[in-house]
Amino acid sequence: MKKNGPDLNSVPKIIPGIAFRIIEGEAVLVNPENKMIYVLNHTGAFAWQKIDGKNNINKIAQALSIEYQSNISESENDLLELFEGLADRGLISWQKTNS
Repeated sequence: MKKNGPDLNSVPKIIPGIAFRIIEGEAVLVNPENKMIYVLNHTGAFAWQKIDGKNNINKIAQALSIEYQSNISESENDLLELFEGLADRGLISWQKTNS
């Protein structure tokens, strides 16, 4: 994770204009700015669907851990990496919080 990257309290928010569709459990994301298409696997698609501008990474990790019966700290680390990559690709931003 980058020095100024997200932490577990960070709240991801989908960038306006990003198009997506869930197809056979995978998320197909389209960024019209760079004309790129990205595909997320089942767990990535599950996490993507939890992005609502209110859920922080910790809450999404808890839901992911329950859904896939996985270790919570593994889910947290995986999500930090996933969301940092999505932000780097211009698909999400970070919602400002009052914390």
